Formats: sequence, structure tokens, C-alpha cells
Amino acid sequence: MIRAFVALPLPAGVRTRLEALQFLLPLPRRVDPADLHLTLVFLGDIAGAQLAALDDHLAALRHPPFALALAGAGLFGGARPQVVWAGVAPSEPLARLQAKVARAAREAGAAPDPRRFTPHVTLGRFPPPLPEAALRLG
Repeated sequence: MIRAFVALPLPAGVRTRLEALQFLLPLPRRVDPADLHLTLVFLGDIAGAQLAALDDHLAALRHPPFALALAGAGLFGGARPQVVWAGVAPSEPLARLQAKVARAAREAGAAPDPRRFTPHVTLGRFPPPLPEAALRLG
């Protein structure tokens, strides 16, 4: 099994702006700027045969280019944030591409993450609290 996701690389201008934002934020664990991306579909653990089938489906997928725009920032994880993210403005072309990729994943026999697509780029993560701190927080 391979832990997998399908993502878009970021245009240079967007990547530069996100690197500047990372620099300004007090992030304990930054995502390496070379690894910044926009996840379209998270697949989790997937068998090699399904991954090969997905690759075939994605190779056949066609979609016109479109612009990406950043839109805000936030935290995932509620009262105990785990992820710092930069938002990507929702757009019809992005939503159509994400739907095509999710459909390709299902056709390949994969099970895309069922959560609603929230376009974002992960900038950094907070380490989990130490066990003794977790007990105090609970």
C-alpha cells in the first residue's frame, strides 16, 4: 500500500507569496517550499494496481488552464490546531478539475477522502502535544 494524493504544483508567483507568508508566521514545522502544492484528492493508502489504474485515468484527463488566487489563511484542528494553511479562492474551473480527478480516482477503484473539498495549501504543522501536556489539555 502507498499513501497517495493527487495535487497541482503551484505557479511561481503563488509559491513566492506563500514562502513570504511562511517566513512571517511563527510556524514550528514549515512545509518545505519545494513541497507546497494544492491537493485535489487525498486517497490515503492505495494498492499499487489501483495507483497504476489511476495514473492511466489521469493521463487521459483534459482540462483547460486556469488562474489560482490566494484567499485568506487559517488553522485546521479546532481548539488544538494541527495545520496552518493558506486558502485558495474557489472557482468553477478548479471545482470542475477536482470533480474530474475524484471521478477518475473512483473509476480506478480508489476511495477519495469523503470530506468536502476545501482548496488550500498547507504551510506548516504543529507537533502533537507531549503526553503530559495532552492530559492537561483534556
